[in-house]
Amino acid sequence: MKRTAALVSIFIGLILTYGVVTTKAQVSTQYRADIPFDFSIKGVNYAAGEYVIGPLSANSSSSALACTNKETGKTRILGVLMASSAGRSNESNGTLRFARVNGHYILAEVVTPTFEKKFMKLPKTRDLAKTGEYPKEVVVKLNW
Repeated sequence: MKRTAALVSIFIGLILTYGVVTTKAQVSTQYRADIPFDFSIKGVNYAAGEYVIGPLSANSSSSALACTNKETGKTRILGVLMASSAGRSNESNGTLRFARVNGHYILAEVVTPTFEKKFMKLPKTRDLAKTGEYPKEVVVKLNW
């Protein structure tokens, strides 16, 4: 009886360990995007070009989400991904969703199979009617 209990405990421990390792591996995925227009994220301007977007580290339950310009190597922190930031993309690689307002592109959301992060909420239709500004949604596909 004691041996069976010990084997069950070891088995459960192995399953839990596998789950933690798998989760950390998924959250650490980096994505590439070729963005053909200048844009901004949280008030910071970025030039058109190739970027790598993903968590800085897979070693904790939360990780900083970073954006790195491939040409310059400059990295900026975009926010924090919590352990519950599991992605919801049905596509294999994910997308960047931009709002185009008055000719300027603003990153609204990153959606991937492994994480997601919202940066802005698009205004509701009734609010847009007051200002007369209607943002256009532009989607850029991500690659691994």
